[in-house]
Amino acid sequence: MAHWQLVWQYITDHFDKVSALSNIALAVISAFLSLLTLWLTYIILRFTALPRVGIRLDTRGPFRPHETVDLWFTVFNEGHWFSHPPATGIRIYFNVSDSCQLQSLRYGSDLQKLDSSVKKGKGSHIYYLRAGDYCFLRGTWRERCSNTETP
Repeated sequence: MAHWQLVWQYITDHFDKVSALSNIALAVISAFLSLLTLWLTYIILRFTALPRVGIRLDTRGPFRPHETVDLWFTVFNEGHWFSHPPATGIRIYFNVSDSCQLQSLRYGSDLQKLDSSVKKGKGSHIYYLRAGDYCFLRGTWRERCSNTETP
């Protein structure tokens, strides 16, 4: 009991020093907790980010009427500044007007795979469906709609 009386006596005699020390300790603890909160927020944001997949048409026009062209598309995973999550199970619809006569879609690493099953969409549109692809960190791949006749 005498120990606590000595501590209490010291605090009452040196209240201004103890108060300043406690304010410094509280500021350090507050700064630490703020940095910890920012770090945890960043970790949560990084692991819950969704991929950003984009498609770019690489064939440059203008096209003449009734011209047969190969349309080249590049599919890419852009990512975010804080994270680059992989895109899995991608479904890509190559959708064009019915007046464009699509013949086939080539895909794969060497464009060795061929899909010639054109599907009917809404209105007067037709499309190819590519499903089950994967695109990892800043990954890209090319697709080609070959022998497409322009309207």
